[in-house]
Amino acid sequence: RQFRQPGFDYDYENKQLDIAVEHARIFRDRHRLRLLLHYVELKAESRGFNEHDYDRKDVLGGAFYEYLWPNSGATFAYAFGQPDIAYRAPDPAENYSLDDYRDKIIVGWRYNFSENAQIDLSVSHEVSVQGFGGGAVRFQMFF
Repeated sequence: RQFRQPGFDYDYENKQLDIAVEHARIFRDRHRLRLLLHYVELKAESRGFNEHDYDRKDVLGGAFYEYLWPNSGATFAYAFGQPDIAYRAPDPAENYSLDDYRDKIIVGWRYNFSENAQIDLSVSHEVSVQGFGGGAVRFQMFF
């Protein structure tokens, strides 16, 4: 049996509250509007090895317009978020906080290979900080 040094002892606790509401409405077979509001609250504490405290409270939302074809769809969206994140560690150089309002414009495209497989492509522009918001490729298979 191997015993670790006391400095590697570890106690971790994580609590999360996640609430989301989404409303979707289809207009004339090809137009869909989705409205989303999401709240996340997370508190994590670690003692011993890699000691830190992490507190997060985010409010996220968005309006998504989708134009639908039989096997694909295009998405145009506006999404926003108000994060409140604080990370604290024994070393002050590792501490950070984030509480800047962010919003972005998103353009995406989805293609359904079948009922059980699809690919989503998207890019976004961050309006509040005037920068490239990123891109994503997601392939899903449903079993």
